[in-house]
Amino acid sequence: MTRRLDVVRVLVGAYSAIWLAVRLPHHVDLGGLPDHRWEPVGVLTVLGGPPPSWVAAVVAIAAILAAVAFAAGWRTRLTGLACVATLLAVTTYASSWGQLFHTENLLVLHVLVLAVVPWLRRADPGTVLIAMATATAAAYVVAGIAKIRNGGWDWVDGEALRNQVAVDNLRKAVVGAPSSPLGGLAVRNPGVFAPMAVVSLAVELGAPLALLGRRWAVGWSAAAWVFHVGVLALMAVGFPYPLAGVAFAPLLPVERLSPRSLLRRWSASSSPSPSLGSSRP
Repeated sequence: MTRRLDVVRVLVGAYSAIWLAVRLPHHVDLGGLPDHRWEPVGVLTVLGGPPPSWVAAVVAIAAILAAVAFAAGWRTRLTGLACVATLLAVTTYASSWGQLFHTENLLVLHVLVLAVVPWLRRADPGTVLIAMATATAAAYVVAGIAKIRNGGWDWVDGEALRNQVAVDNLRKAVVGAPSSPLGGLAVRNPGVFAPMAVVSLAVELGAPLALLGRRWAVGWSAAAWVFHVGVLALMAVGFPYPLAGVAFAPLLPVERLSPRSLLRRWSASSSPSPSLGSSRP
C-alpha cells in the first residue's frame, strides 16, 4: 500500500502542477475583470472585494511550486498542506467571478486527503487510499443525486438530458464558443438520449460499487471514463482530471506504474527463456 500511495501522490501532485501551469494565464487575466463581477464563494467570502491581481498571480505561482514539490516527495507533510491551501485558493478564486467551476472539485478533495490524513493518528497508507476512493465515489453520487433533485426520476426518459445538450450547444454557438457537432446530430435523434440518461445515472449512483474490490473498481472506473468521453463528445465539456485517468488512481493498482515495478516487468519479459535442450530431467 505504501508504494501505491507514493504513485498516487506523484500522479495527483504532477497533475495539479500541470493543470495549474496550463491555467496560469487564465487565472492571472481574471484580475483584470471589473470589480462588479466579483462574487466570492467558499473560503473567499470573507473578502470584501477581489484581491489585488498581483496577489492572485503570486498565489497561483506558489501553487505550482507547491504541487511540484509535493509530487517530487520533498517534505510531503508540509508541501502537501501548502499544495492544498494554494490549490483551494486558486480554484475558489476562479469560481468567484460569476461562473462556478466544478470540474476540479474532486482534485481538491484528493489533495486535501493526501495532505491532511497523514497528520492524523494511526493513519496508514491504506487509510489514505480508502479515504480518497470514498471521496471519488461520494463526488459521483452527489452528482447523481443532483440530477434527481433537479429533474426527478423523469431524468431516465432522456428528455432532460436532450434539453441540456441542446441548450448548452446553442449557448456556445451564440457566444462563439466551441460546440459539439455530434451534440447537434444527437438532438435531432431523441431516441438515443434515454439509454444515455440511464447509463449516466447508473455510473454516478453506482460509484460505491467501486469500493467493493479491485474488479469492481476497474470496471466502474472504465465506465466512468467512457461517461466523461461521452460528455466531451456531446457537449464539448471536458473534465480533465477523470479524462486523464488520475481521478481513478486511488481505486486502481497504480503501483505497477512505479519505475521499480516497470523495470522488474521489463527485465522479466526480456530475459531469455531456457531452451528445451538445456533442461535436465
